[in-house]
Amino acid sequence: MSWTADRPSIVAPPVTRALPDETPDHVRLGLLIAAFALIWIGIDPFLDLSDVRVIQASEEGSMLKQLVFVAMAVVVAGVAWSSGAMGRLRPLLTVPFLAVMTWLVVSVVTSTDVGMSARRFIFTVVVMVIGASTLVIARDMRQFAQALGIVAMAALAISYFGILFLPDISIHSVWDVKEPEHDGSWRGLFHHKNGAGGMSVLFIFVGILVARVWNAVFGAAIIVLSAIFLSMTWSKTAWALFPIVLTISLMVPLFKPLWLRAPMFLVPFFALHVLSVGTLLFPPVRDLVALILRDASFTGRTDIWELAFDYFARRPWTGMGFAAFWQTEEVMFAAREKATWASAASSAHNGFVDVLLTSGMPGMLLALVWFAIMPVFAFQKAYATPESRPLAIFFLQVWLFVLYSTFTESVLFDRSNALWFSAMVSIFGLQMMAAYRVAR
Repeated sequence: MSWTADRPSIVAPPVTRALPDETPDHVRLGLLIAAFALIWIGIDPFLDLSDVRVIQASEEGSMLKQLVFVAMAVVVAGVAWSSGAMGRLRPLLTVPFLAVMTWLVVSVVTSTDVGMSARRFIFTVVVMVIGASTLVIARDMRQFAQALGIVAMAALAISYFGILFLPDISIHSVWDVKEPEHDGSWRGLFHHKNGAGGMSVLFIFVGILVARVWNAVFGAAIIVLSAIFLSMTWSKTAWALFPIVLTISLMVPLFKPLWLRAPMFLVPFFALHVLSVGTLLFPPVRDLVALILRDASFTGRTDIWELAFDYFARRPWTGMGFAAFWQTEEVMFAAREKATWASAASSAHNGFVDVLLTSGMPGMLLALVWFAIMPVFAFQKAYATPESRPLAIFFLQVWLFVLYSTFTESVLFDRSNALWFSAMVSIFGLQMMAAYRVAR
């Protein structure tokens, strides 16, 4: 997007354009669509969950996927760099961001499997480069919304096609080797119903943005199709969080001071974590949750969290290593020795517990500051410009939804995870809007 540095900032350079005006719009739009399609749709949709390989240890990534992502990062960053636009990204290099990335490097160096952690950290950085570059490629807010709308509609079209013509690999069934109890839940091109539910909510937010700044009819279509798909995923987390986030975003104009907005954004986040992970740490909380919910284990997640805390206690400062724990042979073989299914889990099913486990207490605290606290201040500045408020609200909605989702889902620093990518772009976007004005 075009960023004008007329907002006070110690890092904002006095430049008015991100990419030169002569950069063709079809080039900008094509790059944006390609970047978001790579993350939101991917190169391996429609995973066959009846294949026994989905429950086997997985320590090596797909070489093809890595090459495609690296190529995309080189292209989008190269276009931005060659035009001098990369300088506009300096507001992203905040102290909290640099601190958390530095500590993640420490968790790589001290990892129980340095090679695996290093590969996955590099891949995470590659995805960050792609996300940051999209913010300086779009000409304006309208073009950014157009690209997101096109990719969201494409993802929905592919998912509905799968539901109609490829139900065996787009709808959970009793033949799934993991979690056959999800039989009948829609997942479309996504690998799990919870991911499909989360992306359906994200697409609703995209539809709202599209309707406000580009095309009302197209945006409304995205909203309707996404809402129908969301209802069929049976993703309880997405169902519960969507109205909460939407309500909070609608209340923003009513609560203008930071001291009112900050608790409005963060109290639900902390409450969700206390009422979930807190059941393991505080018996009164466990008793309270047991009175409210029929399943106080959060569908077995408490077993996974207990396992994660056991391993965290072994290496509380540096953790087990960046992305070097779940679905490794060491952990999955331990499942057989201890006869617990939790060791076969794909993640901690809690974003901050996962960071605590893999990067230690310092990593978790730094991630908390960068991912949960700093965006509150960035939004306060970004929303101060009336003409760019639709984009600020979109970034807020995506960030809050993913932030709240961390109480049952592990998305933080999860490489090419679509929700993580979207939240990261939203945080970066809010930081950019706090430093610059964005062209509408």
